[in-house]
Amino acid sequence: GDTLCGRHDGSFALNTHLCVDRFIMEYEVLIEEGFFAGVGAVEEKSGENAVKAGTALDARSQSVHVMGDSFGKTGPVLKPLDSAGFPMPTKRWHHVRIMVRGPWTDVFYDDRLYFSLALPWPAKKKLVFFACDAKVFFRNIHVHTLE
Repeated sequence: GDTLCGRHDGSFALNTHLCVDRFIMEYEVLIEEGFFAGVGAVEEKSGENAVKAGTALDARSQSVHVMGDSFGKTGPVLKPLDSAGFPMPTKRWHHVRIMVRGPWTDVFYDDRLYFSLALPWPAKKKLVFFACDAKVFFRNIHVHTLE
């Protein structure tokens, strides 16, 4: 149907093969159980798990994050750059809207603006859905390019 469902123990990213520059993306997400899930971007020619930037809903810490690539002892690591509290009732769909205009990104959860900042999106990017230790559903996915 029109719902993307996945369950994964560990970290996983699903490539959409959709290359965009300036865009608005809207979707609904439900974390049925587990840790976190979201949407991000990888370099156009890199592997699916090399997420460089994105946003995630975190069920364990009851928060939302914008994520960015930073360098750790073992190499690049996707880490929260900023976080905000987000009361998350279990088994509830949440509406997410991301607007990317160059480096500037606005992120809305349930129609409330949580982040407006410069996020390190790759110049040539493909969108990916990602999850970590979660059973997650995505639906009503829409992507519009901006001029």
